[in-house]
Amino acid sequence: MIICSYKTRKKIASLIADNRRVTNSIDARTGVGVVTVNDIPVYADKFCPENRILFLNTDDFSLNQLCDWEWLEDEDGKILRQIPGKAAYGATLVKYAELICKKPCGQAMIKNFNA
Repeated sequence: MIICSYKTRKKIASLIADNRRVTNSIDARTGVGVVTVNDIPVYADKFCPENRILFLNTDDFSLNQLCDWEWLEDEDGKILRQIPGKAAYGATLVKYAELICKKPCGQAMIKNFNA
C-alpha cells in the first residue's frame, strides 16, 4: 500500500491523470474514487506528514496479541461501574496487542516529494 497526505494524494492523482497511466475507479463499498499506481492503492492519512510518501508491504506486518478482548474488572470482580453524578453505568473493553513489522528494511519512504 502507499500512504501519503491528502494534498500529496491529490498531486499523485493529477500526475497520473495527465499521463493516463491509470484510471480511477469507484469503490463499490464506499462510493469514493480510488487512486492506484500499478494496481497498488494510494491511501491518504491525516497524520502522514506533507511531502512524504510511504510504501508499505502489508504482508510484512502482523498483529500479535497477548489475549483476546477482555473486560476490565475492579477488585471485587465487577465489570460495570456507575458513572459519578449520572444514572448510567460504564465498562472498559481492552485488548493487549502489538503491530509488528517482520521486515523493517523492506519498507520505503520518499521525503520532500514535490510535484
